[in-house]
Amino acid sequence: MYKTFLLTLVVTSAASAELFSLGAKIGAPLGDAYRIATASNRSLASGATQYTVGVTAELHLPLGFGVEGDILYNRFNFSTENLVNSLAKSNSNSFEFPILVKYRLMNFGPVRPFIGAGPTFRSIQSVLRYDPRKTNNSLGSGVVFAGGIEIKVLFLRIAPELRYTHWGSQSFLDGANVLIQGKQSQGQFLVGITF
Repeated sequence: MYKTFLLTLVVTSAASAELFSLGAKIGAPLGDAYRIATASNRSLASGATQYTVGVTAELHLPLGFGVEGDILYNRFNFSTENLVNSLAKSNSNSFEFPILVKYRLMNFGPVRPFIGAGPTFRSIQSVLRYDPRKTNNSLGSGVVFAGGIEIKVLFLRIAPELRYTHWGSQSFLDGANVLIQGKQSQGQFLVGITF
């Protein structure tokens, strides 16, 4: 009876480990996240500090299917210079919450290609440094498409992927002037490491 219990515990643990995975994602946006307008009395520029970090969880289903949920943080910097007044720098913090239905194609040894699609949601906060009382927050939703490969190495899964996101609306981050807008179409390169 004791041996049966231990065997059941080991098999259940192994099955649950294959059923659910947790990990982290890192990467960078492909291209600029903002469309920057020009004006006769302003000079605008987007900073180079752009990165994506986050956590990921996936429920592995039969027949190569899975459901993945992520929490991704993006950081963008941009600046605007009013030729009459002064330089203003701004940071944008974006949290994205994509939910993908994934399908893994056939195995090629330890490598398995996958595709995925699903809804995504975001919250953007932009803070103007010269006046920390002014913030412009924006909520949005869209659809995300993904493709990549998953490489199994011992108990790890390493998954580089490309993602394309189309947002349902633009995010206006420069108040009434609308000189800085979030682009509706964005690409990302991500690498996921899950256990």
